[in-house]
Amino acid sequence: MENDLSVVILNQDGDRIDVIAKGAGTPASKRRAHLEPINLIDCTLYYSRNHIYLHEVKCIKSFVNLKSNLDSITQTQKLLQIIEKNTYPENPDARIFDLMLETIECFNQADPHPLSLEMALIKLANIMGILPNFIELELKYRKAIEFFKVSHSSSLKRLTTNQEENNTIKVAVQNLF
Repeated sequence: MENDLSVVILNQDGDRIDVIAKGAGTPASKRRAHLEPINLIDCTLYYSRNHIYLHEVKCIKSFVNLKSNLDSITQTQKLLQIIEKNTYPENPDARIFDLMLETIECFNQADPHPLSLEMALIKLANIMGILPNFIELELKYRKAIEFFKVSHSSSLKRLTTNQEENNTIKVAVQNLF
């Protein structure tokens, strides 16, 4: 038990699966590196009566650029924590996996946009049906939020904002979750 790892997996169908990786907690484990946080993995699972076990695992992508940037790591961890807290086994949604992967790819770029996390959170709130109308914001900010809701994160490069505008959007979004 003390050599096992508890791992949360979000699969392509949007299913959040809590699994046990037997023996992966030991330094000599071959599976340990594959299970590093923020890795895209391919795995097989074994379903027992009471638990789900990780049988085989292979790292497909480890997002090296992201992991070398402390701000990108922090932003990605925030997103992953919010997704973990707000996804439930009885309500899977493949769009959440797609959003997570899109955002991680965005943070894996050399210079991610400062509003990448906010864009992801707006999209997540929209998927979950909890996105408010932000009526109290000026029109330009409401238009930016509408843009975030429907656009791919790669389109953030077209968005030019100053620090004050970034801060206004960040404040508006910070209380969504």
